[in-house]
Amino acid sequence: MTIGTHENIINAFFRIAAKKDARLITMSDIAAEAHISRQAIYQKHFKTIDDIINEIHQIIYQNTYSILSKFDPSLSTLNEYIAYKLLPKLYQYRDWLKILHSSNIDYNWQNFISEQYLPIIYPHLNEISSQLKLSKDFLALFITKYYITIISSWLLQDVPMPPELFGKYFLQLVDIPINDYFINKK
Repeated sequence: MTIGTHENIINAFFRIAAKKDARLITMSDIAAEAHISRQAIYQKHFKTIDDIINEIHQIIYQNTYSILSKFDPSLSTLNEYIAYKLLPKLYQYRDWLKILHSSNIDYNWQNFISEQYLPIIYPHLNEISSQLKLSKDFLALFITKYYITIISSWLLQDVPMPPELFGKYFLQLVDIPINDYFINKK
């Protein structure tokens, strides 16, 4: 299996997904876009489109989890760690992530990323859950989805800011109480 061809197939899949309803994508479409035979894809790379999607999950998971799993709360806050360590890695996959966040290519995408990152958020929650009388599960899911929303909004821009710049905005966004975004007219 050639790594170049493997990546070419995945990139062909994303190029097609950017233009076509994901439910209509076929292995023949991918083979034509990748300029290889359908048989070569089946024999050496992927059996189904679901196999391609699972591979995409694994690539993104391995590259982001390896960063998140090294978070040390004695060195920085989780927000700073995300801003300066995770965002640059996500930016490398911005073309893929933009399609994953904006299309029906993978109906399981939101659940997949929540499931991967909940265990990282959960241990770092403080006593706020008991003060709010909310379960840690609810709070961890809320925070995870909040982060995902901010990050996907960034990556969905036609030309996302470089992560060095967006990291500063990310920190501002997570530090501002939601109520401060609205005009309070009395």
